[in-house]
Amino acid sequence: MGAGTEMNRKQMAVFLAAGLSLALTGCTTRAWYDGLQERQRQDCYRYESRDEVQRCLDSVNSVSYDEYKREREKSE
Repeated sequence: MGAGTEMNRKQMAVFLAAGLSLALTGCTTRAWYDGLQERQRQDCYRYESRDEVQRCLDSVNSVSYDEYKREREKSE
């Protein structure tokens, strides 16, 4: 195996690691948002009346991840 082949493998490993890191960052943000929304939905069921539960769920579901992301990017 030549030195050029070893260098190519190292470069490929660096590129793969960088790509994976970027992909996981996006997934992690989405997973965080989805988890937070699910927690808020669970909290809605603590209300006693169906109307209060429904208002709470409507509020939680009113902002999609894409809308959240756009608003977050505007504020940066």
